[in-house]
Amino acid sequence: MQREMKKGLGQMSWTIFYVRRLFRIVPAYLSACLLEWLFLAVANVPYADIDRESCKTLWRNFLFINNFFVPEATCMGQSWSIAVEMQLYLV
Repeated sequence: MQREMKKGLGQMSWTIFYVRRLFRIVPAYLSACLLEWLFLAVANVPYADIDRESCKTLWRNFLFINNFFVPEATCMGQSWSIAVEMQLYLV
């Protein structure tokens, strides 16, 4: 953002800001979601059955709306902060 301000004499492109942010956050976040899903698909551990049930809602994570739902019913509960961050960028 500071680079944009320096180049444009105090102007910045919000479009470029959002695109950069998406390319920084989304690949790592989606990779973590897919790894979680793959782990639960092949894992044979006692708690995995509970997590498999909650991970039927993994689509909420892909849309960054998982923070609107009850934490016990979500897959990757710790990812609520990324959803909030993405929503704040849109405001």
